[in-house]
Amino acid sequence: KIPRQVIVNKFHQASHHLLDYIDSFYGVPDSHIKRKETAELLNWIKTPIPQKEEPVALLEGDAGRGKTVILKDLLLELRSTGIPAVGFKADRYYAESLTELEQKVYLEDSFEKMIRSLTASGETAVVLIDQIDALSQSLSAKRQYIDSYNLLVRKLLVIPNVRIILSVRSYDLNYDTDLS
Repeated sequence: KIPRQVIVNKFHQASHHLLDYIDSFYGVPDSHIKRKETAELLNWIKTPIPQKEEPVALLEGDAGRGKTVILKDLLLELRSTGIPAVGFKADRYYAESLTELEQKVYLEDSFEKMIRSLTASGETAVVLIDQIDALSQSLSAKRQYIDSYNLLVRKLLVIPNVRIILSVRSYDLNYDTDLS
């Protein structure tokens, strides 16, 4: 069993690309736009999921519509409410295997082990994956990248009390079979 605070700290470090994302208009003070989708996703995370439903939500939209800002705001909200969460920008972490992905984000342990440790006491843990479309076949010929994230999601799906949120562009979701 890994101490909770160690996992939370590792998740915070691994989330730095999402946390550092600029969420306002350059040169325009106080231009951050709060979106209703952030509150809707937070409510979904806090609501028990019926047995037959999978704990995965897709944040879908066209380029430039604010998906990354929504996920950053959600990650900050989760942190402030004490719900452990990790947020990855898939366009920043290309990995040919799940082990390589874990090494690139410096977790020093497996995602699965850390999530299981958090959820063993009934606590909810959240995994945010932003810009999964950056790995789509329209942008990358290396299918191992998307395969690594697909494997991560599949491993996490079987763990109780996990919520997974993926952001994806509509075009890629509709035309890439690995994403759909």
